[in-house]
Formats: sequence, C-alpha cells, structure tokens
Amino acid sequence: MSAVLTANSTVTCGHLGTVLVQGSTKLSVSSGGVLLENGILQSVSAVPATQCQIPVAQTNTKCTKVLSVLSTSLAQKLTVGGKPVALVPLSGTTNGVVGGLTPQQWLTALANQTKLSAV
Repeated sequence: MSAVLTANSTVTCGHLGTVLVQGSTKLSVSSGGVLLENGILQSVSAVPATQCQIPVAQTNTKCTKVLSVLSTSLAQKLTVGGKPVALVPLSGTTNGVVGGLTPQQWLTALANQTKLSAV
C-alpha cells in the first residue's frame, strides 16, 4: 500500500522546485483533493524561493513544467471519475535540461497525509 497524494502533498521537480498541483474536487483527504495525473501535469513555481534550482550553465535549463507522470505512480484500483489517483513514490519527467539531457526524470513527492493508501 502506498500513500495517496493530495493537493496538500509536496511535489517537487527533484531540483527543489515546487510543482503547482491541483487536487480533485470529487475526493479529498484532510481537506486536500486527491491528485490525478492531470493535476500534476502543471507548472513548476516561478517564485524564486520555490523554483527549480538547476545550476545556471549554458547547457542547463530550469524545470518549468511537468511533462509526464509514470504509470507506476498511479493507483491500479483506486480511481476518481475513472482516472487513477497518484501515489508515493511519484516518478515522472519535467522539461528541465541538465548537461544537454532532457527530459529530467526527477519528479518526487511527499504525501503529507497517512489517512488514505492504495495499490
């Protein structure tokens, strides 16, 4: 069993940039809507204290958007509106570039809740 991610979860690009997530309005846990794939395919914060921390270099580009969530991060049995909820551990890609390599596979999350788990 893995913890279900919600709008109260901490989702980052892996380079410490905060992903701006949107939870479902149909199911919530501790007042945070559960996250579906489309609620994670969002922008990485542009606020300096929470934006991607990729070092400035000619071959690097900061993460600004989540490109994908890997299917291994989505529940097999728990769905909302026919779509699987997102689970810990979260894996996915961003549009960030380090050393000329893209996409970056550094998407990570902390659930910040222990009330709901799924497989």
